[in-house]
Amino acid sequence: MRRRAMAFAAALVAASAWFGAAGLAFGLLEFPDRLARRLPFGSLVFGGVALAVVVALPYSALAAVAWRGDRRLSLASFASGLLLIGWLAVEVVVVREFSFLQPTMGSVGVAFVLMSRRWRHEARRRRPATRVRLTAVVRERPLPAFFVLAIALSWSYWVPDAIAGGHWTHFPGLLGPAVAALITSVVGGGDEVGRLWRAVAHVRVAARLYAAALVPLASAAVVLVVRWAAGTDLEGRLSRMAGLPDIGWFGVATVALLINGFGEEIGWRGFAWARLREKHSLRTAAFWVAVPWTLWHLPLFWIDSGMRGFPLVALPGFLLSLACGAVVLGWLYDRSASVAVVALWHTMLNMATATDATKAAAPFVSIMVISLALWLVHRDVRSEGRPKDRAENPLERPTLLSGHRPVQAPARNGLPVPVAHNARRLSR
Repeated sequence: MRRRAMAFAAALVAASAWFGAAGLAFGLLEFPDRLARRLPFGSLVFGGVALAVVVALPYSALAAVAWRGDRRLSLASFASGLLLIGWLAVEVVVVREFSFLQPTMGSVGVAFVLMSRRWRHEARRRRPATRVRLTAVVRERPLPAFFVLAIALSWSYWVPDAIAGGHWTHFPGLLGPAVAALITSVVGGGDEVGRLWRAVAHVRVAARLYAAALVPLASAAVVLVVRWAAGTDLEGRLSRMAGLPDIGWFGVATVALLINGFGEEIGWRGFAWARLREKHSLRTAAFWVAVPWTLWHLPLFWIDSGMRGFPLVALPGFLLSLACGAVVLGWLYDRSASVAVVALWHTMLNMATATDATKAAAPFVSIMVISLALWLVHRDVRSEGRPKDRAENPLERPTLLSGHRPVQAPARNGLPVPVAHNARRLSR
């Protein structure tokens, strides 16, 4: 009976959220222009879609789970309650308007969080008690643990910044993935820290790979030359990047490399990508990195030095560029097994699109990244359609340089191929 009551309550919340989402998206509700301008991108459609994703969908799922008596009822109730509370908190910060509905719906969210404890206790009484240690969860599922921790660490700086008005620099939050990778490796035990360090410290790679890391800047240089020839004054603008002081082009590039490049790539490629490629193809691994990577960027839309003011019409292009960037960076890491190489590529991409002088080159550079990623995905798909000797395909084999467990390659002419030979092939 209590489950059915919870299902009914969740269905009421879901129905009201669906009604509000449809009203915002299709203009069925009266919404003052002064409030609409405060929404992200100034778009009621975006607000309606966000309400559907954050509130309506979770509570619809909760109603179904409660009606069926699913064992995940406690988790669903807890998550749905937190999402509703979070939605109301963001609404107050963004819209800056108060109504009696906000504390009312906030108490509903708190009620669902509290009810989740009741269902958890009942579930424990029905089965033998088992104590689960957090460290054991991290060791058994290091990738989900890393993704959650990376987002939590970065958001712990960015969200207060956004609530305070978004006027701080966003750069400290960029270190979240690197710190999360280190914590997850330490908790994982064994040789996890050594594996991560080898990926970071491995800098002796082929010169052509470092040259490949400069391609984004070379692409932007074409646009800069055209603008300079047209009479545009670029002096001093190359050294101005949002979130950093004007310390000269080389100084800005160095800080961006250490904080932005290594801060992100130690986590996304050095930790996550290396593990995903043990089981997944290039495009599948890129998808599983791109999803949390996209979510990780979310608070930056409310930060001045991040992406505040980003036009809604350009959002699909940004999401596509992120996914394609995951493909290109992953491919480059496969080739080099070096965090330094991908960190340099990431930094050069930002220098080619985020300084005052190079912002105009961003569409051109994005097209380059998307085109390269599509070509790599095409190659990846074609390579699956024909049999090949794994010894001739280093992209699908763990390497000594990245800290993976060595494997014995298939025999060639009846003789096994040494692992060291395979590692040398990869470094060339």
